[in-house]
Amino acid sequence: KADLESHLEGIDEKLELIIGQTLPESDSDALELRQIKEERKSTEKCLQICAQLSDHISQVQLSFKRSGNSGPGLDTERVTNDGLQECKNNLRLTISELERRMQDVMNRMVAKSETTMTSAEDHKDIIRLRDEWETAHKCMDICSKANDNLKENMSTIDNYATGDALQFMVSSTGQTISGRNRGLGWRTRQVGGHLSDTTIQQLSRDMTSINLRNAENAGPSPGDASSFISGDTTESEVKTEFKERYGQGFTLTPRSSTGTVTG
Repeated sequence: KADLESHLEGIDEKLELIIGQTLPESDSDALELRQIKEERKSTEKCLQICAQLSDHISQVQLSFKRSGNSGPGLDTERVTNDGLQECKNNLRLTISELERRMQDVMNRMVAKSETTMTSAEDHKDIIRLRDEWETAHKCMDICSKANDNLKENMSTIDNYATGDALQFMVSSTGQTISGRNRGLGWRTRQVGGHLSDTTIQQLSRDMTSINLRNAENAGPSPGDASSFISGDTTESEVKTEFKERYGQGFTLTPRSSTGTVTG
């Protein structure tokens, strides 16, 4: 899209150069052609403003989607997003109207240049530049629609976990994924990509099973929670309470002493 915008700027400069160098100062037809040229410049500027504003609204909407709030602020964000979408739809209508106006201006410029310019080559150059302008704008429209479609069909995921965690950043619908998995802990496991529902469920079962086996293999240690149990509290109750609060953990094995100092 940036290359197309640069190409349009080049078309503007060439039109300015051709019309500025080849037209007489006092001729009435030349004056009318200059007025058409100024009208075209003004319309092009308005098109750029509308396109930039539409892109900015898209970025704001994307930030709402990334936040993923589900609390009390959800309704206010929805109302705001609906208002932004209405503004964007109105901008699309405005851009369509401006493009029709620009098409008319360019056609008038070509017609007037045929009777005003003494050089047939200059007239052909204006026709060529008009055709290039039409092609560039069609390509920009395709790029904008493709970009909007990508943003509307993107799954945004931001995972963060500590300890013995299993993180999924997957799409089962084929949507593009934008996000990151962040985990702190040597047993953190992460899955990412495009997978079927069945595969996701199986992976979840398999990796949870691995975590459980690792915890069981660690075995009890002299410094585990059982040494601090007193009264009527059982070891099973302590483990259940821990699991409810913190999830599935594993028992740490204390380091053995490396030597004995004798006097």
